[in-house]
Amino acid sequence: VSATGGAASPTSNPVPLPTLDIERAAVWIINDDEPGAVDFEQDVVRAEVGSKEVEVRVARSGGTTGEISCQYETLEDTALAGQDFVASSGPLVFADGEVQKVLKIDILPASARKGTRRFRVLLTSSSAPGAQPQPQPDVPDSSATCEVVILGSQHTMGLARCLDRCLDLPHVKVSAAIWRHKVKEAFCCGGG
Repeated sequence: VSATGGAASPTSNPVPLPTLDIERAAVWIINDDEPGAVDFEQDVVRAEVGSKEVEVRVARSGGTTGEISCQYETLEDTALAGQDFVASSGPLVFADGEVQKVLKIDILPASARKGTRRFRVLLTSSSAPGAQPQPQPDVPDSSATCEVVILGSQHTMGLARCLDRCLDLPHVKVSAAIWRHKVKEAFCCGGG
């Protein structure tokens, strides 16, 4: 392979570039001018006994170009809005280049006396095409979901800490979507 370059003019000769002894080359083009997608940093967040609020982190990945927004809302499960937590919803706006937002959801004091309770936070309705919240891996047509666990006793909290230390779940967990993608990739290697 040989190439020439430089500014061409009627009175100048092209500047020769080095010759490469390569028959084939691979070039990766990283497309980083996309709006990206939003998802929760963790699938499960715990609120300690006596916590006044819980922080739920939302990350933007796969691009940070332009402003994008989505809606968030809390949904009851065994924890009830108005009794265990303060219901919350609204827009979540990421500025151009911004990669993380933190939602702060108020936990009500009475919830600590009721044992372990749960509620969910959902991300929906992104403003940019292609920036839709990442769905749950095993639930078609779903929004991104984070489960909030309100720990209700020292015993429960101690067990949760023990499991976190022993299992290191954030590092062990591999979502079904990634697993399925990797298996498909392995079977379809070579363009087949």
